Amino acid sequence: MHEPRKGLPGLAAALPQVLREVPGLRVLVAAPGDAGEVREGMTPEVARACEFLGAVSDDDKARLLRSVDAY
Repeated sequence: MHEPRKGLPGLAAALPQVLREVPGLRVLVAAPGDAGEVREGMTPEVARACEFLGAVSDDDKARLLRSVDAY
């Protein structure tokens, strides 16, 4: 979750506006790390929209990517 190339802080900063435009948006975050620590830096609205999955296998990652509307 702290991998700079993945851009989670930038996404979290943009999510309040995105959530106004897309109510009910659900964001899946698949990465190892401390979800509680990441959640603490988010607004409650953004934290509620994020589902932290932890580390996922390559097979699970492929299934997740096939299931989403945007990546």
